Amino acid sequence: EAIANVFKSKAPALFFTTITLVFGFASFTLATFQPNLKFGLLSAFVLATALVVDLTLLPALLLIGKRVGVKSTDQEKPHAA
Repeated sequence: EAIANVFKSKAPALFFTTITLVFGFASFTLATFQPNLKFGLLSAFVLATALVVDLTLLPALLLIGKRVGVKSTDQEKPHAA
């Protein structure tokens, strides 16, 4: 349920931000200077791949971790004063 809530609220922002960056870096492919062209291609590919992984693999891993019983590190133990 928590993962579904995160997807509803955060996925659109994640998607549009990544797409904007992909198109921005892909604009480097219009360059005639080969290092810039290759940098643009590689950057756009890596960002697009990261988006797919964020939207598919990460939730799956979180569900698997929950089933296995992996404890979250978000909650800190109180420190002795």
